[in-house]
Amino acid sequence: MKGAAGVLSCALALASCATDKPMQGDVERLEARLSEQMPSGAWPLQTYVRYYANTAYVSEDDLPFTTIAEPGIAPGERLLITGVLVQPGIWEERRPGIHLVSKDELPFAVHLGCRAVNVAYDPAAREIVGVWCNVEMPPPPPA
Repeated sequence: MKGAAGVLSCALALASCATDKPMQGDVERLEARLSEQMPSGAWPLQTYVRYYANTAYVSEDDLPFTTIAEPGIAPGERLLITGVLVQPGIWEERRPGIHLVSKDELPFAVHLGCRAVNVAYDPAAREIVGVWCNVEMPPPPPA
C-alpha cells in the first residue's frame, strides 16, 4: 500500500508543479468555441487583448475575476483556464491577440461592462463553463 500511496503522492506533486500558463492548443480550442459564445453586448473576439492563465479551481474564491457570473461556476477540484479579455488600452498598450500568462498577471478589470469579458474553460472536458461581461457602473448623477 505504501508503494501505491507514494506513486499517488508523486503524481499529485507533479500536477502541482505544472506550469501556470495554459497550453497554446487548449487556448486555440477555447477560442474556437468562444468566438460563437461571446456575451450579448461584447465586441468580436478578435478585437480584444486576450489574457489566459491556468487556475486551480475548487470554489468561486479561486477565480481571479472582479465580477462573478450568476449562476456561478459549479464547485469542484479541477484545473480551469481563466481568461480576462479587455479592449486595447484598458490594461496595457497591447494590440488585440492572445497572451498566455500566470494567474497573477491577469488584468484586474473593474466596472467596465463588455469592455472586459471573463472566461472560464475546462480543458479536460473541452467546454466553456462561464463567459460574461463585467458589471458596468452607471455614470454618477449630474451635480
